Amino acid sequence: MIVRSNKGKLKPNNRGVSFVELIVVVAILAVMASTAAYGVNMLVNADAKKASKNLYQEISDLRNETLAQTGIWYGELSRSSAKGQYVFTIYRKDSSGNVNQVSRQNLGSKVTIKAVGAAENVITDTQSVLIYFNQGTGTVKNVLSGVSGADLCNTSNKFYFKVESPNGASYTLTLWLNTGKISTDY
Repeated sequence: MIVRSNKGKLKPNNRGVSFVELIVVVAILAVMASTAAYGVNMLVNADAKKASKNLYQEISDLRNETLAQTGIWYGELSRSSAKGQYVFTIYRKDSSGNVNQVSRQNLGSKVTIKAVGAAENVITDTQSVLIYFNQGTGTVKNVLSGVSGADLCNTSNKFYFKVESPNGASYTLTLWLNTGKISTDY
Protein backbone atom coordinates (compact mmCIF):
# COMPACT_ATOMS: atom_id res chain seq x y z
CA MET A 1 0.00 0.00 0.00
CA ILE A 2 1.32 3.44 -0.87
CA VAL A 3 0.53 6.50 1.19
CA ARG A 4 1.12 10.21 0.49
CA SER A 5 3.27 12.03 2.94
CA ASN A 6 2.34 15.53 4.01
CA LYS A 7 4.76 16.97 1.39
CA GLY A 8 2.89 15.23 -1.48
CA LYS A 9 5.47 12.53 -2.11
CA LEU A 10 4.53 8.90 -2.11
CA LYS A 11 6.08 6.62 0.48
CA PRO A 12 5.50 2.87 0.95
CA ASN A 13 3.46 1.63 3.90
CA ASN A 14 4.79 -1.78 4.92
CA ARG A 15 2.68 -2.27 8.04
CA GLY A 16 0.97 -5.39 6.65
CA VAL A 17 -2.59 -6.55 7.16
CA SER A 18 -4.55 -5.62 10.24
CA PHE A 19 -6.13 -8.28 12.42
CA VAL A 20 -9.62 -7.02 11.55
CA GLU A 21 -8.95 -7.37 7.82
CA LEU A 22 -7.69 -10.91 8.36
CA ILE A 23 -10.81 -11.87 10.35
CA VAL A 24 -13.09 -10.42 7.64
CA VAL A 25 -11.33 -12.44 4.91
CA VAL A 26 -11.49 -15.65 6.95
CA ALA A 27 -15.20 -15.10 7.66
CA ILE A 28 -15.94 -14.60 3.96
CA LEU A 29 -14.05 -17.79 3.08
CA ALA A 30 -15.93 -19.73 5.79
CA VAL A 31 -19.30 -18.58 4.41
CA MET A 32 -18.27 -19.55 0.87
CA ALA A 33 -17.05 -23.00 2.00
CA SER A 34 -20.23 -23.76 3.96
CA THR A 35 -22.38 -22.68 1.00
CA ALA A 36 -20.44 -25.00 -1.31
CA ALA A 37 -20.71 -27.93 1.15
CA TYR A 38 -24.46 -27.36 1.48
CA GLY A 39 -24.83 -27.36 -2.33
CA VAL A 40 -22.91 -30.64 -2.70
CA ASN A 41 -25.01 -32.18 0.10
CA MET A 42 -28.21 -31.16 -1.68
CA LEU A 43 -27.00 -32.71 -4.95
CA VAL A 44 -26.24 -36.04 -3.26
CA ASN A 45 -29.67 -36.04 -1.58
CA ALA A 46 -31.29 -35.22 -4.93
CA ASP A 47 -29.61 -38.30 -6.49
CA ALA A 48 -31.19 -40.56 -3.86
CA LYS A 49 -34.62 -38.98 -4.25
CA LYS A 50 -34.44 -39.24 -8.05
CA ALA A 51 -33.38 -42.90 -7.82
CA SER A 52 -36.31 -43.71 -5.51
CA LYS A 53 -38.78 -41.91 -7.80
CA ASN A 54 -37.44 -43.79 -10.83
CA LEU A 55 -37.66 -47.12 -8.99
CA TYR A 56 -41.24 -46.30 -7.95
CA GLN A 57 -42.16 -45.51 -11.56
CA GLU A 58 -40.54 -48.67 -12.95
CA ILE A 59 -42.27 -50.98 -10.46
CA SER A 60 -45.59 -49.26 -11.20
CA ASP A 61 -44.98 -49.70 -14.95
CA LEU A 62 -44.17 -53.38 -14.42
CA ARG A 63 -47.44 -53.91 -12.54
CA ASN A 64 -49.43 -52.09 -15.23
CA GLU A 65 -47.81 -54.12 -18.03
CA THR A 66 -48.54 -57.35 -16.17
CA LEU A 67 -52.20 -56.38 -15.85
CA ALA A 68 -52.57 -55.15 -19.44
CA GLN A 69 -50.63 -57.63 -21.57
CA THR A 70 -50.21 -61.37 -21.99
CA GLY A 71 -47.04 -63.23 -21.13
CA ILE A 72 -45.02 -63.48 -17.96
CA TRP A 73 -43.69 -60.09 -16.93
CA TYR A 74 -41.02 -59.53 -14.31
CA GLY A 75 -38.63 -56.83 -13.20
CA GLU A 76 -35.04 -57.15 -12.09
CA LEU A 77 -33.33 -54.68 -9.78
CA SER A 78 -29.59 -55.14 -10.17
CA ARG A 79 -26.29 -53.33 -10.09
CA SER A 80 -24.02 -53.18 -13.10
CA SER A 81 -20.45 -54.03 -12.14
CA ALA A 82 -19.03 -51.94 -14.98
CA LYS A 83 -20.12 -48.55 -13.62
CA GLY A 84 -21.67 -49.44 -10.27
CA GLN A 85 -24.96 -48.21 -11.71
CA TYR A 86 -28.22 -49.53 -10.24
CA VAL A 87 -30.69 -50.48 -12.96
CA PHE A 88 -34.27 -51.75 -13.10
CA THR A 89 -35.03 -53.87 -16.15
CA ILE A 90 -38.46 -55.08 -17.23
CA TYR A 91 -38.65 -58.40 -19.10
CA ARG A 92 -41.47 -60.23 -20.87
CA LYS A 93 -41.49 -63.98 -21.43
CA ASP A 94 -43.89 -64.88 -24.25
CA SER A 95 -45.82 -68.11 -24.81
CA SER A 96 -42.91 -69.55 -26.83
CA GLY A 97 -40.55 -69.12 -23.89
CA ASN A 98 -38.60 -66.22 -25.43
CA VAL A 99 -37.52 -63.57 -22.93
CA ASN A 100 -37.37 -60.00 -24.25
CA GLN A 101 -36.06 -56.93 -22.48
CA VAL A 102 -38.83 -54.34 -22.61
CA SER A 103 -37.22 -51.42 -20.79
CA ARG A 104 -34.16 -50.55 -18.73
CA GLN A 105 -33.96 -47.58 -16.36
CA ASN A 106 -30.73 -46.38 -14.77
CA LEU A 107 -31.39 -45.50 -11.13
CA GLY A 108 -28.03 -44.03 -10.15
CA SER A 109 -24.56 -44.91 -8.95
CA LYS A 110 -24.19 -42.47 -6.04
CA VAL A 111 -26.75 -44.34 -3.95
CA THR A 112 -27.13 -47.64 -2.12
CA ILE A 113 -30.29 -49.67 -2.64
CA LYS A 114 -31.34 -52.25 -0.06
CA ALA A 115 -34.06 -54.84 -0.45
CA VAL A 116 -35.72 -55.50 2.89
CA GLY A 117 -37.96 -58.51 3.33
CA ALA A 118 -37.10 -61.51 5.46
CA ALA A 119 -33.64 -59.92 5.81
CA GLU A 120 -31.97 -56.69 4.70
CA ASN A 121 -29.84 -57.18 1.59
CA VAL A 122 -27.76 -54.58 -0.21
CA ILE A 123 -28.06 -55.07 -3.96
CA THR A 124 -24.48 -55.71 -5.12
CA ASP A 125 -22.79 -56.59 -8.39
CA THR A 126 -23.49 -60.28 -7.77
CA GLN A 127 -27.04 -59.98 -6.42
CA SER A 128 -30.35 -58.91 -7.86
CA VAL A 129 -34.02 -58.91 -6.91
CA LEU A 130 -36.77 -60.22 -9.19
CA ILE A 131 -40.35 -58.98 -8.86
CA TYR A 132 -43.36 -60.84 -10.29
CA PHE A 133 -46.98 -59.68 -10.24
CA ASN A 134 -50.08 -61.85 -10.71
CA GLN A 135 -51.60 -61.19 -14.10
CA GLY A 136 -55.27 -61.12 -13.18
CA THR A 137 -55.12 -59.20 -9.91
CA GLY A 138 -51.91 -57.15 -9.94
CA THR A 139 -50.94 -58.49 -6.54
CA VAL A 140 -47.33 -59.45 -5.88
CA LYS A 141 -46.70 -63.06 -6.87
CA ASN A 142 -43.04 -63.32 -5.80
CA VAL A 143 -40.06 -61.25 -4.77
CA LEU A 144 -37.07 -63.50 -5.35
CA SER A 145 -33.30 -63.41 -5.17
CA GLY A 146 -32.05 -63.23 -8.73
CA VAL A 147 -29.09 -65.45 -7.83
CA SER A 148 -30.47 -68.22 -5.63
CA GLY A 149 -34.17 -67.94 -6.47
CA ALA A 150 -34.95 -67.76 -2.75
CA ASP A 151 -38.14 -66.01 -1.68
CA LEU A 152 -37.18 -62.68 -0.06
CA CYS A 153 -40.59 -61.92 1.43
CA ASN A 154 -41.26 -62.42 5.09
CA THR A 155 -44.61 -63.35 6.56
CA SER A 156 -45.84 -59.74 6.63
CA ASN A 157 -47.81 -58.15 3.83
CA LYS A 158 -45.12 -55.72 2.64
CA PHE A 159 -41.65 -55.57 1.14
CA TYR A 160 -39.32 -52.56 1.31
CA PHE A 161 -36.72 -50.93 -0.87
CA LYS A 162 -34.43 -48.42 0.87
CA VAL A 163 -32.57 -45.92 -1.29
CA GLU A 164 -29.79 -44.21 0.66
CA SER A 165 -27.31 -41.49 -0.18
CA PRO A 166 -23.73 -41.54 1.15
CA ASN A 167 -24.51 -38.69 3.56
CA GLY A 168 -27.41 -40.48 5.24
CA ALA A 169 -30.53 -39.34 3.37
CA SER A 170 -32.89 -42.30 3.05
CA TYR A 171 -36.09 -42.92 1.08
CA THR A 172 -38.23 -46.00 1.57
CA LEU A 173 -40.54 -47.57 -0.98
CA THR A 174 -43.09 -50.03 0.37
CA LEU A 175 -44.41 -52.73 -1.96
CA TRP A 176 -47.72 -54.02 -0.56
CA LEU A 177 -47.87 -57.72 -1.38
CA ASN A 178 -51.66 -58.13 -1.01
CA THR A 179 -52.53 -55.30 -3.41
CA GLY A 180 -49.41 -54.81 -5.56
CA LYS A 181 -49.45 -51.09 -4.84
CA ILE A 182 -46.25 -49.23 -4.03
CA SER A 183 -46.02 -46.28 -1.65
CA THR A 184 -43.21 -43.89 -0.76
CA ASP A 185 -42.14 -41.81 2.23
CA TYR A 186 -41.10 -38.60 0.43
